[in-house]
Amino acid sequence: MPVHLPAQNRRQFLFTLGAGFITCSAGAFASETQSDDIVYLLNDTHIGEKHPANSPVPTHLRQVVSELVNLKQKPACVLINGDLALKDGQPRDYRHFAKLIRPLREAKIDTHLTLGNHDERDVFYGVMQEEQPAA
Repeated sequence: MPVHLPAQNRRQFLFTLGAGFITCSAGAFASETQSDDIVYLLNDTHIGEKHPANSPVPTHLRQVVSELVNLKQKPACVLINGDLALKDGQPRDYRHFAKLIRPLREAKIDTHLTLGNHDERDVFYGVMQEEQPAA
């Protein structure tokens, strides 16, 4: 994603600098970080349904999810950046992935997912629709 930095005149620059200073200074006096400021980022889970239960890939994700659920201060959200599926986005891989991250939903931690080059959008959406709780 490109970053756009617009040109500023001197007055705009000084205003922005002052606003940034005030914002940063206010955070220096806070006793502890607010939970709505904390975002956890997980990358490239590559979950496959055929992974043995005790293999490193699902074990690591299971461990991280458990740690996040058991935090004293819940994060604002968890962002899981694709690739979610192991190789080519098979439905069984997404079902296994959904099962592994289900504790995040049960703990009411907002979880946002992005897809990578190993993911199949239509298959992913179909499986995630199956995972939605009944209304």
